[in-house]
Amino acid sequence: MAKLKIGEIDIKKLVNIFGTDKQKEGYKKDKKLNNRVKEGIIKKASKFCEIEDCGQGIFKIHKVFNLDMDNDELIFPLLKGLSQYVTPLILSKLLNEQDENYKITLSFISWAQKFQMINGNYNLMRYHQEKSSEYLKIDEHTMFDYFNKMDDCIQYYLEKIFKILSNKSGLDLIEFDSVTKVRKIIRDQSIKGVKIKFKCNFIDEEISDEDRKFVIDCENKAKEEAGITNNKDKFYGVKAKLYKDKLSELLIEKDILFTYRAYNIFCKNKKEVANVLSKFESILDYRSENFIEEFNNIFMDYIENKAIKANKREQDKVNKREQEKLNNLLTDCNVNSKEINYRKQFRLVEAYINDFKILSELTVPANARDLSDEIKITLAEKYHVDVEEL
Repeated sequence: MAKLKIGEIDIKKLVNIFGTDKQKEGYKKDKKLNNRVKEGIIKKASKFCEIEDCGQGIFKIHKVFNLDMDNDELIFPLLKGLSQYVTPLILSKLLNEQDENYKITLSFISWAQKFQMINGNYNLMRYHQEKSSEYLKIDEHTMFDYFNKMDDCIQYYLEKIFKILSNKSGLDLIEFDSVTKVRKIIRDQSIKGVKIKFKCNFIDEEISDEDRKFVIDCENKAKEEAGITNNKDKFYGVKAKLYKDKLSELLIEKDILFTYRAYNIFCKNKKEVANVLSKFESILDYRSENFIEEFNNIFMDYIENKAIKANKREQDKVNKREQEKLNNLLTDCNVNSKEINYRKQFRLVEAYINDFKILSELTVPANARDLSDEIKITLAEKYHVDVEEL
């Protein structure tokens, strides 16, 4: 494959370097490219160089990135979208923060916070949605949907990148696995059966089969006692509080505070990790002062676009008859409760995008204001147990 150089390049050479066999055949036959094909080739070229379309079939390469077009094929998926920001952050943490066993273990949300995909408000609001909803005056259904979509998005990107970095048909830089961990309090045997006291020591450990069975039984019993049949009811509303209180009451019988999902990441070869990381330095300077700010802004745009798509799907469900019904409701003061609920749901659709924007601005940027003093969570609320202060 031809070596890229700074300077001008014509469309024929561009196609020969970056085009597929089919695109090369098409250009050889027609002596031209349609706009869609040309844009695709320029996009591919942009992975390897900073390129400008000067028009008239001439392009100018301003900068050549440190990538081998023949041997770095596995890196391509990491150079798109959010991955191009998250990947160098993952690699730099692996280089600098692994333990003596080459390992880092964190929950997937803790990973996201370490990589500055989210800030400290995220878990505060995620675990205390009812209180956060009241404070921000955002509908609980929207808040539940926001954190569901965000959790899915974070988990998708982390697992996607981990798989590419791993030895399973990937770059063979890491090994990783997902485990369920349990946090247990440590207290003297003499106070067994006494209500939990704070501040207490605790230990995190991989869950045993015995503890897993105990947790599952507790969850089912708590759901039954709270009358929960819909998973959403575990997170907000009256039933959520009943569920959390009962679950904590049951778990504490074995000194368990909560369980969480975590990833073990093992760095296999520091030299190779550093080599791959160096390839990102020619594309994005992850050490620059504005790198995280740029990353946060792109992530927020991504979240807002997801909200816009979801909102459009909801709007498409509102047909002409429902629009007319809403117009009638707005002019009729004597509406029954069913109509009021309908009007509330319609307004929710209208506010959905704005509420997602507000939530992302509070939970994503590294420089967002800390809400812990505004959304006050007591120790009892934090651990969902009765508390006696020591």
